[in-house]
Amino acid sequence: MHRHEHRHDSLPTANRDPHHHAAPRRGPTASWISGALFGLALALGCAGDGDSPPAKPAFDPPAEYVAFQFDGREWTPGSQKRIGRVIQEIYVLPGETVDEWTELVTRTLALGAQRGTTIGALLEAQRKQLEEACPIVEFETLSQEARSSLYEWSRPQCKELQPQTQIARTIFGRLGVHTLTYTAKSARIAPGLRKRWLETLRTAELEVRKQGQ
Repeated sequence: MHRHEHRHDSLPTANRDPHHHAAPRRGPTASWISGALFGLALALGCAGDGDSPPAKPAFDPPAEYVAFQFDGREWTPGSQKRIGRVIQEIYVLPGETVDEWTELVTRTLALGAQRGTTIGALLEAQRKQLEEACPIVEFETLSQEARSSLYEWSRPQCKELQPQTQIARTIFGRLGVHTLTYTAKSARIAPGLRKRWLETLRTAELEVRKQGQ
């Protein structure tokens, strides 16, 4: 059966941690979640170079994208934008925004960023950036292959930074470096929810968008 770009499946409420959901709190802008990827794209000369066209008001989805399944809840687009050669889509839960959120799903494509780097180099750059922001961050590479990786990081309250946990999948594609992340504004994720998103990210695949999709 062909997998669509997004699907909604039910998530048993028993898997949810009653302490996990808190009222949305204002935090750093959601684009910070993929800050390392933006920084790497800039370092590689892939964002904002002189040949890049100006950002367009209308969002033009890329021809190549990471197809995945949501967790059964009603996620909606909170932001869809292109800055230079970086294309980012952020999804939020009902009643939340990219500025006030408890959980986010972010899909990013850094066009051309796969050239001149490796999965290992990207992982190391991500780890160093996180440790510079918070020395007590916990970073773990869950799997690493030649063209993809799965990693997780978390931190408690640290300096002026709020507690946060993120699970991320990075894939080298034909067009660039794709990153799909699930982020929670919490030092830990409920076990059932974490298991669900680990499976979602592990099974996410690159697909080519059909004309008109």
